[in-house]
Amino acid sequence: ANNRFAVAASMPAARTSAGRPGRPIQAENGVLRSITLTNFKAHSHFHLDFNPHVNFIVGSNGTGKSAILAGVIQALGGNPNKHSGTAGGARAAQGLIQDGKDYASVVLVLYNGSDDPWETQRASTQTQARLEEERNVTVTSELTRLAGNKTSSRYKINGVAATRKQVAALAEHFNLQVENPCAVLTQAV
Repeated sequence: ANNRFAVAASMPAARTSAGRPGRPIQAENGVLRSITLTNFKAHSHFHLDFNPHVNFIVGSNGTGKSAILAGVIQALGGNPNKHSGTAGGARAAQGLIQDGKDYASVVLVLYNGSDDPWETQRASTQTQARLEEERNVTVTSELTRLAGNKTSSRYKINGVAATRKQVAALAEHFNLQVENPCAVLTQAV
């Protein structure tokens, strides 16, 4: 556990869609279930599971809160430095890779089990584990430091190589507007 900041989650009591006590209401498609950062800004290895409803990340300055948001933006095909160089690092993508490291990665797990899911590749035989896996979409962004202050980016959706355009289409499908300052507010906007 990371004690540099706290994550507070607000979870309403289990209710049915009619508001009566019962099974918890499922999360909407596109809701962030977890994030894992490796060598990304202040985080050598960081994992956080999110509540499907409301989450708060609080802590002192310089503890990596904005780096978590920058990781979400990066993994969903956005530019975390679009509005501010302080929203996760220098204005170049190379600033997202932890000092002294040659690579960084961000892994997001998004809920995908409600109506209108993102289409995933289906196995010919459906096992319970496979059915559970299909309730999630995993998006991975890998950054590699190259010579001459350059950085390469690679993306995967459910472990399959993807383009930034495909990742952006996934974000659009879930209506995740990661570069819209009204939807994702970085610290300097």
